[in-house]
Amino acid sequence: MRGLCLCIFGGLSNATSVVIGQSVGAGDHKGAYRFMKRSALFCPAVTFGIVLICALLHEPLFGLFGLGDQALRYGMYMLYIYLFFGAVRTCNYIMNEGYRAAGETRVGTYVEIGGLFLVSVPATWIAGMVLHLPFLAVFSFVYTDELVRLAIELAYTRSGKWVKPVTEAGRKTLPEFKDWLKNRNNRKRNATSIKNN
Repeated sequence: MRGLCLCIFGGLSNATSVVIGQSVGAGDHKGAYRFMKRSALFCPAVTFGIVLICALLHEPLFGLFGLGDQALRYGMYMLYIYLFFGAVRTCNYIMNEGYRAAGETRVGTYVEIGGLFLVSVPATWIAGMVLHLPFLAVFSFVYTDELVRLAIELAYTRSGKWVKPVTEAGRKTLPEFKDWLKNRNNRKRNATSIKNN
């Protein structure tokens, strides 16, 4: 099932990277910014849909492997866990690939490696070796870094700081894009302030 998601998602991810890279290179930073935000929602929705179909059809799918009742139950719950975390993981992945296509090669890598070794590995080890939680609970801790990465990457995506063009056309329109982002953020802050008052 994970292979099926990756197979379909790989094509979407590559297409997204090409569009973002081309837009940033041509100086259309607003277009790249908007496309990144749409892709960060659309691609996880595709993953969620695939996993949901597999989860609903888990009995005939798992029946192909002659699994016993306990293995069937574990498989079903593992699918439900992946239903949520797989969509979050896809969202993180698409944003990370978008950063690289836009010229930002470091932030996504640091967040990915840091999340794995500072969050996921210690959390899973504590859940299994210290707290002695049941298998399914320990399995869910494998994906804890995805939630931390999601919060960081959503904030970074909204900031637009990942747009770092390497072409002359891209660099030429970068100040205009930064002004647009600054004005946009100011308008949002003002609207929130008025709403709160």
